[in-house]
Amino acid sequence: MGTFAADENPKAKHRITRRAFLGLSAGALGGLGLYAGEISRHELSIEQHTIRLERLPDAFRGMRIVQISDFHYAEFTEAYFLREMVQQVNRLQPDMVLLTGDFISFGPLPYSFPRAHMPECAAILSGITCTARWAILGNHDTQIGPEYVIGPLQEHGISVLRNRYQAIERDGGRFWLAGLGSACLGD
Repeated sequence: MGTFAADENPKAKHRITRRAFLGLSAGALGGLGLYAGEISRHELSIEQHTIRLERLPDAFRGMRIVQISDFHYAEFTEAYFLREMVQQVNRLQPDMVLLTGDFISFGPLPYSFPRAHMPECAAILSGITCTARWAILGNHDTQIGPEYVIGPLQEHGISVLRNRYQAIERDGGRFWLAGLGSACLGD
């Protein structure tokens, strides 16, 4: 057998040095950060599910409900994207829209930032043409201060269910829609 110099060793060509590994790792983390921070947060996902409830009154059979959440407006979602989401919801022509929290974020910016932007978020959401619009708070909304979220939503015609329920009636049928506070934050 012949001898190989270090450069000619077939195994040496496939070796990853510590420096190369750290460089590749940094690149992968940077790519993940870019994807999560700039690309993924601007993706709308529309999924359709059929839910069958045996005791649901016939008046509600075929009811179309859209659920949307986690906008984290101003800190992580811009106005143009929220407007696009509202347009998508309107194209679906739902019978009811459920807004399930985290309208704003409690970090990393100071609380004054999301509090100042919540009225703009609520104004954009008021563009949802479905009149049966119901909201609950998310943990971020509760952390920032419920009054900063509930007030603007209600001022723009979006009802908030916070530890309360509402009868939903249609053609003689009825079901109860309930919204709870945050168990984690003692709400």
